[in-house]
Amino acid sequence: MADVVKILRLRKEKLSYRAIGAQVGLSKERVRQILHEEGVFHDPTERRKKSEARRQLILKLNGNGLTQQQIADRLGLKAHTSVGDILRRSGVSRWEEQRLRNGVNDQAILRLRNKGLTYRQIADQLRLPTTSAVYQSLKRSGATTANTTIRLDLDEAIRLRHAGLSHGEIARLLGASVSVVSNALSRAGVVERRRKD
Repeated sequence: MADVVKILRLRKEKLSYRAIGAQVGLSKERVRQILHEEGVFHDPTERRKKSEARRQLILKLNGNGLTQQQIADRLGLKAHTSVGDILRRSGVSRWEEQRLRNGVNDQAILRLRNKGLTYRQIADQLRLPTTSAVYQSLKRSGATTANTTIRLDLDEAIRLRHAGLSHGEIARLLGASVSVVSNALSRAGVVERRRKD
């Protein structure tokens, strides 16, 4: 039997269903059900107040020069995209300003890519957290190839595979990524068999 008195006391202290559940060993849904049975309903104005307070805090942190990711980390949010949405809806920032603040400079990325750097090398050099930002930047610049397997000599890849070379070895010899080689060989029906130990 759940400690209803404790649940009611914690709710009066403005704890969330999840936080209450963690303290009493119940799921947030079960906490909600118990509170509902006791006549304590969720107040939508309370949620709006919390949402507005969070929005104001995000705007303040943005004004202090923090990136979206830094704001998300500080507030315990899972993704910086929700921070970006709030900033854009508030009219504070546009996509281009946010990209620049987060270190995503399309011209710099394109210059580095034209010098032959990989996505990982570009991300490391510009201190970007993922290669996805590099890819999206190059996509905006029209510098990505729609079908990267076009550059792969498929006949040569198949010949090398039948000669016993691994996907990694083929990729190094043909100057392609392992995923490009693997995908191309898979589509061609040449499947890499896993060794049984």
